[in-house]
Amino acid sequence: MNGYLIRRLLTLPALIVGITLISFLLLNFAPGDAAEITLRRQNGGIAAPREAILALRRELGLDDPLPVRYVRWVSGALRGDLGDSYRT
Repeated sequence: MNGYLIRRLLTLPALIVGITLISFLLLNFAPGDAAEITLRRQNGGIAAPREAILALRRELGLDDPLPVRYVRWVSGALRGDLGDSYRT
Protein backbone atom coordinates (compact mmCIF):
# COMPACT_ATOMS: atom_id res chain seq x y z
CA MET A 1 0.00 0.00 0.00
CA ASN A 2 2.77 2.44 0.87
CA GLY A 3 4.60 1.66 -2.37
CA TYR A 4 1.47 2.35 -4.39
CA LEU A 5 0.91 5.66 -2.62
CA ILE A 6 4.53 6.71 -3.14
CA ARG A 7 4.36 5.86 -6.86
CA ARG A 8 1.17 7.86 -7.23
CA LEU A 9 2.68 10.85 -5.44
CA LEU A 10 5.78 10.68 -7.64
CA THR A 11 3.69 10.79 -10.82
CA LEU A 12 1.64 13.75 -9.60
CA PRO A 13 4.11 16.50 -10.69
CA ALA A 14 4.32 15.07 -14.22
CA LEU A 15 0.54 14.89 -14.39
CA ILE A 16 0.16 18.50 -13.26
CA VAL A 17 2.75 19.70 -15.80
CA GLY A 18 1.01 17.72 -18.53
CA ILE A 19 -2.41 19.15 -17.71
CA THR A 20 -1.14 22.74 -17.54
CA LEU A 21 0.80 22.31 -20.78
CA ILE A 22 -2.23 20.96 -22.63
CA SER A 23 -4.42 23.77 -21.26
CA PHE A 24 -1.88 26.40 -22.24
CA LEU A 25 -1.44 25.01 -25.75
CA LEU A 26 -5.20 24.78 -26.32
CA LEU A 27 -5.58 28.43 -25.32
CA ASN A 28 -2.68 29.56 -27.50
CA PHE A 29 -3.63 27.63 -30.60
CA ALA A 30 -7.25 28.73 -30.56
CA PRO A 31 -8.25 30.37 -33.84
CA GLY A 32 -7.71 34.10 -34.18
CA ASP A 33 -5.14 36.56 -32.91
CA ALA A 34 -5.95 37.76 -29.39
CA ALA A 35 -4.54 41.24 -30.04
CA GLU A 36 -6.45 41.67 -33.29
CA ILE A 37 -9.70 40.41 -31.77
CA THR A 38 -9.30 42.72 -28.76
CA LEU A 39 -8.66 45.80 -30.91
CA ARG A 40 -11.49 44.94 -33.29
CA ARG A 41 -13.88 44.62 -30.33
CA GLN A 42 -12.69 47.96 -28.92
CA ASN A 43 -13.10 49.68 -32.31
CA GLY A 44 -16.65 48.48 -32.85
CA GLY A 45 -15.77 45.84 -35.42
CA ILE A 46 -13.43 48.03 -37.47
CA ALA A 47 -10.04 46.50 -38.30
CA ALA A 48 -7.14 48.09 -36.42
CA PRO A 49 -3.91 49.24 -38.10
CA ARG A 50 -1.10 46.67 -38.20
CA GLU A 51 1.10 48.88 -35.98
CA ALA A 52 -1.56 48.94 -33.26
CA ILE A 53 -1.89 45.15 -33.39
CA LEU A 54 1.88 44.71 -33.11
CA ALA A 55 2.06 47.17 -30.21
CA LEU A 56 -0.69 45.32 -28.32
CA ARG A 57 0.98 41.95 -29.01
CA ARG A 58 4.20 43.36 -27.55
CA GLU A 59 2.34 44.80 -24.53
CA LEU A 60 0.57 41.50 -23.83
CA GLY A 61 3.75 39.49 -24.33
CA LEU A 62 2.29 37.58 -27.27
CA ASP A 63 5.45 38.12 -29.31
CA ASP A 64 7.58 36.20 -26.79
CA PRO A 65 8.56 32.58 -27.51
CA LEU A 66 6.06 29.91 -26.47
CA PRO A 67 8.21 28.45 -23.62
CA VAL A 68 8.67 31.91 -22.09
CA ARG A 69 4.92 32.55 -22.23
CA TYR A 70 4.22 29.12 -20.67
CA VAL A 71 6.56 29.75 -17.72
CA ARG A 72 5.08 33.23 -17.23
CA TRP A 73 1.54 31.80 -17.39
CA VAL A 74 2.26 28.99 -14.90
CA SER A 75 4.06 31.29 -12.46
CA GLY A 76 1.15 33.73 -12.61
CA ALA A 77 -1.36 30.93 -12.05
CA LEU A 78 0.60 29.72 -9.01
CA ARG A 79 0.36 33.24 -7.57
CA GLY A 80 -3.35 33.40 -8.33
CA ASP A 81 -2.90 35.89 -11.18
CA LEU A 82 -4.99 34.49 -14.01
CA GLY A 83 -4.52 37.54 -16.23
CA ASP A 84 -6.61 40.45 -17.38
CA SER A 85 -10.18 40.08 -18.50
CA TYR A 86 -10.65 40.96 -22.15
CA ARG A 87 -14.38 41.42 -21.67
CA THR A 88 -14.39 44.01 -18.88
